[in-house]
Amino acid sequence: MKSRVTLRKEEGHGAVDSDFRKPVLLMGFRVALYSLLLFTLTEIILLDAHRISRQFSEQSYTEYAQEVFLLVSTLIFYLSVRFFPNQAVVGLLLGGLFGMSLIREFDAFLDAHVARHTWKVLAYSLAIVTAFLVYKKKEFFWRQLDGFIRTKAFGIVIAGMLSVFIFSRLYGLEDIWLALMGEEKYMYEITRISEESVELLGYTLIMIGAIEYIIDLSTSSKRKSTSIS
Repeated sequence: MKSRVTLRKEEGHGAVDSDFRKPVLLMGFRVALYSLLLFTLTEIILLDAHRISRQFSEQSYTEYAQEVFLLVSTLIFYLSVRFFPNQAVVGLLLGGLFGMSLIREFDAFLDAHVARHTWKVLAYSLAIVTAFLVYKKKEFFWRQLDGFIRTKAFGIVIAGMLSVFIFSRLYGLEDIWLALMGEEKYMYEITRISEESVELLGYTLIMIGAIEYIIDLSTSSKRKSTSIS
């Protein structure tokens, strides 16, 4: 027969396993959802691929998805300012940055239906407002940025930004595709949809990073509340 000490140790071990099991299962669930999201990306790109005989335009499904993901990311970071004011600087900076990127995505529409360079006026205005709001919280600037780079969301967001703002631009260089296909068989639409697909992946990573950021803030806030109580 097992002693009482042994039983207590086993019960304690079971409790510890239970404490670890929940976060592992939750992370597994999130990974499954993100995998489904990436699968959806391929379906979106496939829909546009079937339309490749027509000119790849701003009205493509890939472009629509980029705008939706950018909008969601922007809203998440702005909402973080409201619910987690102790990290307001991060929310303002990233909300402003992705808000300007969202405005940039509508440059052709705004130029055609409002006035030329409208998107620039809106983007620069948002940049000025963002700079002003961040300046008002300048005493918390470095501390809050340091808090952000310590989260796992930071790496995901940065990976997305590098994919969108650097790699996709280099990946879409005409020289690469001319070398690949040759001048006689070169198709600009292939280059365009490939570049836009990489951008879509980048915007998806940014959105995933925004979601993970909110989860990190919520988890941290709950831990602090628990420790205080």
